Amino acid sequence: MNIREGKEIEKNYYSLGMLIRMGRLHAGINQDDFAREVGVSVTTLSKWETDASRPTARNLRKLEAIFNMTLTPGPQEPPVFDKLQHAEEKRSMDTEWLQNARAMIVLLDTNMQQLKLLMGELDRIMG
Repeated sequence: MNIREGKEIEKNYYSLGMLIRMGRLHAGINQDDFAREVGVSVTTLSKWETDASRPTARNLRKLEAIFNMTLTPGPQEPPVFDKLQHAEEKRSMDTEWLQNARAMIVLLDTNMQQLKLLMGELDRIMG
């Protein structure tokens, strides 16, 4: 296999960084809390998730224990996820993010309405 073929094969599967990010998001944990749980800085976790660097063997074992899964394929194992699953997961994460954003907007709107009521009440009392 030449390098070009290897790169073509890699494009069909998740990178280690994407697996780490998806595992964290699936667990519903933000980067700060997850980095603390693993025992690394947020910067280090961010570099892992963007494939700018890789976890040490020790940290990889920690991640595998947290996710309860193997993150690196063995010699005879194919990678766990293919392109279709990646696209579906990304779409699901995008949808989840959008739903969370909408919920935050509703919450902020509710808080603003309550604040306006309190301000009106304060004006009435002070007035």
